Amino acid sequence: MSSTPDSIVEFANATYPSQAKRILPTIRIHKITMKNFKSVDCGEVTFACSKKYIPEGTKSDILGIYGQNGSGKTAVIEALSILRSAMLGQEIPDVYTDCISANAKESHLEFTFDFQDQRPSTGRKKVVYSFDISRMEKEKEEKTGSYRQRRSNRPYQIRISNEKISASGDFYGKNKKLQTIITTAVEKGTLGPASLLQYYIGKEEIADTLYDLEVNKRYALTHSESFIFKDETLTAFAKSAPEDSEYLHILQDLRHYSHFFLYVIDTKTSGLIRLNTVLPFCTRAGSLVIDLNNTTNLPEVIYNDICQDFDAINIALSELIPDLKVMVKKVGETDDEDGKTLFSVKPYAKRGETEFPLSYESDGVIRIISFLCLYLGAFNDKSCTVAIDEMDAGIYEYLLGEMLSAFEEYGKGQLIFTSHNLRPLELISKESIVFTTSNPQNRYIRLKGVGHSNNLRDVYLREILLNEQDEVIYKAGKRHRMISAIKRAGKGFPDRFKEESDV
Repeated sequence: MSSTPDSIVEFANATYPSQAKRILPTIRIHKITMKNFKSVDCGEVTFACSKKYIPEGTKSDILGIYGQNGSGKTAVIEALSILRSAMLGQEIPDVYTDCISANAKESHLEFTFDFQDQRPSTGRKKVVYSFDISRMEKEKEEKTGSYRQRRSNRPYQIRISNEKISASGDFYGKNKKLQTIITTAVEKGTLGPASLLQYYIGKEEIADTLYDLEVNKRYALTHSESFIFKDETLTAFAKSAPEDSEYLHILQDLRHYSHFFLYVIDTKTSGLIRLNTVLPFCTRAGSLVIDLNNTTNLPEVIYNDICQDFDAINIALSELIPDLKVMVKKVGETDDEDGKTLFSVKPYAKRGETEFPLSYESDGVIRIISFLCLYLGAFNDKSCTVAIDEMDAGIYEYLLGEMLSAFEEYGKGQLIFTSHNLRPLELISKESIVFTTSNPQNRYIRLKGVGHSNNLRDVYLREILLNEQDEVIYKAGKRHRMISAIKRAGKGFPDRFKEESDV
């Protein structure tokens, strides 16, 4: 798995032990703003969660993103994936250099969070985390001649800069307006604003702490990492700052949220391709790829965790797909390079009394199994946020609609998804749907003039034809011109195709 709960807990206890003394807030993503990111010159996606005080009820927050191909749906999910890597203090994978617009030197990402404390006396906070990403040429390793970062042959990597966290709400018993509480975008020094540095580095041994932080900052810039959320930075803050620093708690809470409650399944890094050969199994403890046709070697502890996860999802799976159960079976043992025992496992499915390899199942079934653990987590946990790109891929539209409408009515957490299937438009509220436009300067809108009795799917299809909104949501050529172009293209093929067909 990509991470284990034990290591997360150990890091949390080491970097911010005071967390155990506090009631951690419920965090929801409220808004995402993107500039020069993929096909989005400028776009803003706003969620509905800020209208509710979440801890008092179980109201879920669901957001579906619809639109034509290449109009910015996946951009939202990939922006969240970059956010998660940044707040985890991890190296941002170089595949995301493709997300920076081709005609721009850098992209700007901004995420607004609602912090909702379960204690009414402290109320809510608004927190905004923003940063820029740009391409930076990699250095080649002298011995191998290959580029650094996960043995990738990509010549560029991500450079994250101009990080800034702003916050408003209750701080030290006073209601503060939105202000910058920490930033790397300073002309001199390592961090700012200078008036708040004492809340991160204390008042003693400031020179030594700042020197160490400057080293961390330079390392982060050249290794595709966030400086603010880098392990060494948070550890230095935890050692130097006052234990009751409410500004430091913001950083610690975001780090905690990214570890335990934010999960992103995008098509760049999740391996959601060739589902007939692999199962990209995503859980709240981490993610792994299970081979469907051959055995997968797993340490005993991960094997036991996977068995428990499969037992849990079978409870729901049997109702989603009647009579279906899934399992992983140990079919042998082997040793790794260090001599530790690995279990060789293979996934199986069972319908009634018939048991067979999971690879015999459809892509849609395997797709559901791959994200079902995370769906169940967000359904039952008000703090859990799950973002899934192309959630509808291979899934029967009626079942997809039932899963989403059930989440909206009875779920507790936050679910963000993209889809091409229009069935959910008939079932979930219009406030839960955002549409992309053909205008790169204003990529995301909600449809205006939609009444409670209107069928959003019908309204959407009508809008495609009539273009009655302020922005065009679908841009395409005339049908007769499309047919003519297809015919002309067919005539352009080499004569060898005609000769082969004649034979």
